[in-house]
Amino acid sequence: IGTPVNPDGTPRQNVSDTDPADLTVIPVVHSPSVSIQKTVETSPGSGVFAESATYGPGVSVKFKIRVVNTGNTRLGNAKVGDVNASECTRGGEDTSILVPGQVSEFTCTHVAGYNVDTVNTAVFTGNPINNDGSSLGLTPLRESDTARVNINTESSIRLDKTVNPTSARPGDTVTYSFVVTNTGETKLTNVRVTDPMLGGLIGTIAEINPGQSSHVLSKSYQVPVGTA
Repeated sequence: IGTPVNPDGTPRQNVSDTDPADLTVIPVVHSPSVSIQKTVETSPGSGVFAESATYGPGVSVKFKIRVVNTGNTRLGNAKVGDVNASECTRGGEDTSILVPGQVSEFTCTHVAGYNVDTVNTAVFTGNPINNDGSSLGLTPLRESDTARVNINTESSIRLDKTVNPTSARPGDTVTYSFVVTNTGETKLTNVRVTDPMLGGLIGTIAEINPGQSSHVLSKSYQVPVGTA
C-alpha cells in the first residue's frame, strides 16, 4: 500500500497491489531401515573377524557387531541381543537412539566358550520415532545376522627336551629342560612329564590351554663315570 501525493504535496487516493506466492508443503515419507553384521574372531587374539571360526571346547570367543541406520528415520529403544552370547546384549533403553546414518560397532566376548558347533544370531530391534521421541506408529524394525563357531575336539601335544651343556665329561652334572606345548584344540589337564633315565617323573602341569606352552621343567643329571 502506498499514499500518492500531488505536485503541491496534497494527498491523493491510496493505491495498492497484491501478488500471491504459492508454497507446496511436501510431506516426509518415513523409510526406516537398518543393517546388522555379526562376525567372529578367527582365532584368539588375532584381531581378524569373519563369518565363521574354529575353536576348542571352552575357549573364550570374541565377536564384533556392526549396526547401521540405513534409513531416514530415527530409531528408538535400539537394542542388540544374542541368546547364545548374553555378553553381546546392548541398548534397549529409552535413551538408546540410532539416528539416520549412524554407525554403532562394538566387540563382545563369550567367556565360557562353546562345547558344540554353535550358530550365534545377533538380533537388532528398534522403533521408528519422531525427532521429539514420539512414536511414528510404524512397524518396529527387526534385523539379524549370524556368525558360526565350529568346535574342534582334536587333541595333540609336543614335548621339547634340551640339555645344558650339550657336552660333558664323566662325572659332570648337566641339566635337562622340558617344555610341553598344547598343539591341539582342547585344554589339557594333569600333564605328566617322565624320563626313565632321569628317575621317572619330572613334573606335573595342572593345565595347558590350546596354543600355549608350559613353564620349564628341569632335572639335573650326573654323567656316570666310565661312560664312553
